[in-house]
Amino acid sequence: MDTQIPIVLISLLLSSLPLFSISSPHTLLTSSSLSVSDVLFSPNRVFSAGFHFVGENAYCFSIWFTQPTSDSNLTVVWTANHDKPINGKRSKLSLLNSGDLILTDAAQFTVWSTNTKSIPPLQLQLLNTGNLVLRNPSGSTNVWESFDSPTDTLLPNQPITRVGWSFPRISLVLCLVYFRACAWRCESGSGSRPNSGIRAGVAGSGSPEKHGQPVGRKARSMA
Repeated sequence: MDTQIPIVLISLLLSSLPLFSISSPHTLLTSSSLSVSDVLFSPNRVFSAGFHFVGENAYCFSIWFTQPTSDSNLTVVWTANHDKPINGKRSKLSLLNSGDLILTDAAQFTVWSTNTKSIPPLQLQLLNTGNLVLRNPSGSTNVWESFDSPTDTLLPNQPITRVGWSFPRISLVLCLVYFRACAWRCESGSGSRPNSGIRAGVAGSGSPEKHGQPVGRKARSMA
């Protein structure tokens, strides 16, 4: 009986410690990680972030609209490792104590990272805007955010004058918008703008089905 008391006390002490390795569906905490089967959701469930299937046993860590399109595809709006898909087994996204967010493959090789350093604790959150942010628990300071490094498309309220956007890419998007507008005017014979809006790499609010697909590629459904 006496030997059981220390065990009970130890269990109570452990249960009172902060569990930094456990995350909610909306938050990844310091010293925790996401595996291929894990998904982060924005509070409004419009956006999801996780390992997106891109080929046979190949995944990219991405953000996409949670609601699939009419043909059951997912519209990706941001991708971390565009050119370096990783193996589905033992790959993970980890938030280190140093403040760095890293993506590692099955061989534990770092494929992508935010290259950030900060005093813990930090947390990774997917906001209702589709912005993936690395911040302190109070939300007063963003150490890193995906809006600063656009890859697949632009979202509403996302600035384009960021370091992640090079001038050629901005020019490409603007040219696509211009030529699509011209094509619509030629077909309709009208100078007015269509009600659905002109979309070319710039995603609108609401479901992706109403606003077209982003420039780059059409994402497949997750397996």
